[in-house]
Amino acid sequence: MPLQHAREEMRQPLLRIDEIASQAIASLESLGATAAWKKAVESTLAVHQSPKHQLRAQLVLLGSMAGGGSPSGVHIEQFAAGVELLHLFMLVLDDVMDNATLRRNKPALRISLQQAEPSSGWQTARDLATVVASTLSMVAVQKMTPPADAPAGMSKAFHIMLNACVRAGAGQFQDLLGFKAISGGEAGLRSAVLDKTAHHSFAAPFAAGLVIANPNASTESAMTWGEHIGVAFQTTDDLTDLLSPATLTGKDALQDLLLGRPSLPLLLLRERLNEDDLAFVDSIVGKQVVAVGERGALLRIIEQSGIASACAERIRTEIAAAAKVADLAGFPSAAREGMKVFEDNLLVYANKVIAESASS
Repeated sequence: MPLQHAREEMRQPLLRIDEIASQAIASLESLGATAAWKKAVESTLAVHQSPKHQLRAQLVLLGSMAGGGSPSGVHIEQFAAGVELLHLFMLVLDDVMDNATLRRNKPALRISLQQAEPSSGWQTARDLATVVASTLSMVAVQKMTPPADAPAGMSKAFHIMLNACVRAGAGQFQDLLGFKAISGGEAGLRSAVLDKTAHHSFAAPFAAGLVIANPNASTESAMTWGEHIGVAFQTTDDLTDLLSPATLTGKDALQDLLLGRPSLPLLLLRERLNEDDLAFVDSIVGKQVVAVGERGALLRIIEQSGIASACAERIRTEIAAAAKVADLAGFPSAAREGMKVFEDNLLVYANKVIAESASS
């Protein structure tokens, strides 16, 4: 999602937030004496410092503006850095679960650790990456924990994020089980996406920023807007995984299909295939590598199925629903303008993914 900053006044706070998170990661190096630990910290820092959009931090700042507050300040920037570190923890853990090799055009942490300690083996590198992820989650909690002089709303914001993490854990558990854990078709899948992604990555950061600025504010509209945006984002991300090569996304492609993970594009695809095409798609699940010929055949099947346009329709519906909620909520104009930047950028990005897949 090509979003640099939703509001100009966020530019400098986002730079400071990035530096707070970088320093927190770098400070971990002194805790371990081995070369492997040093490599783990360096690799984690490299992934963090690679080009990114700081969507979660921006949502915290935008939420503060929605609550009538400022998009800057020591406490909210520290909290937003914690939210970004929480996202980094989830990325590292996702890469472990997915056996991924690439993240933000950098080697996934497990790969870096295997290169640093080749004699340790794949399983040990995987375990070490899991430990690093767990450590990052605690660093994130440290940054989000309200200090003694924090505004009253920070405690409420902290619990919003913690509750979102618990919900994300349950969602991730269901995701690992695959389609067999999803019932109710699209509605059931949307519910799973809310748990796994939309709530903790979009709704909760925005609502947390809101209550930091205004502890007495209702979070209902903020949560609903964030959930719609989160579902639209996840649908776009899943479609990108299916249609776009790693050279464009900076991470491994076809992960959902290869690992048998549920997604809206794959759900729609499976519903539309004839018996032979479905058998071919199922034959790809579990493979380590997809041959060039198989990739070409898969893309042809996807194009003929029309799922790209179907997903685009769902994405537009979610964004329109988010916009309606935001318009009725009565947020300050500056906040609403920033929220609209999120909506517009997401729609442009989804359209770009679909257009590029059609021309490939």
